Amino acid sequence: LLDLVILMDSSGSIKPIDFENEKKFVINLLENLVIGPADTRVSIINFSTEVRVLTTLNDTKDLESLKKIIVNAVHMKQNTNTHLALKTSNERILQEINGMRELSSGIPKVVLVITDGASSNSKQTLFEAQRIKDRGFEYEIFI
Repeated sequence: LLDLVILMDSSGSIKPIDFENEKKFVINLLENLVIGPADTRVSIINFSTEVRVLTTLNDTKDLESLKKIIVNAVHMKQNTNTHLALKTSNERILQEINGMRELSSGIPKVVLVITDGASSNSKQTLFEAQRIKDRGFEYEIFI
């Protein structure tokens, strides 16, 4: 049981085959969770120069609908604005109005960043990650 936000790097430094592997990784991860409004809620954010919220925590219905969203994610092939993706997850997704469950519920809030590690603005990325951590949420970065 989680409120899980997955940030998918689709920048130009990610090779097309690696972006497809990234999508497969996310699907495999989700296949190991019980997905649904009363179970694990998932938000998917695809980022490069711009940030695209593909689904919010409120939108979580089932695994199959998430798979379709992931499979259709576009490889944007531009800059790596990890900081903007983190900021969006913190300010927009990790809010009760968008499906995050109350802090008092005890349900963990996790932000998972999948990237090649080359952020366009490292200082701002660290700042935005710290803002998430300061709220008591977990974040993990997979390279």
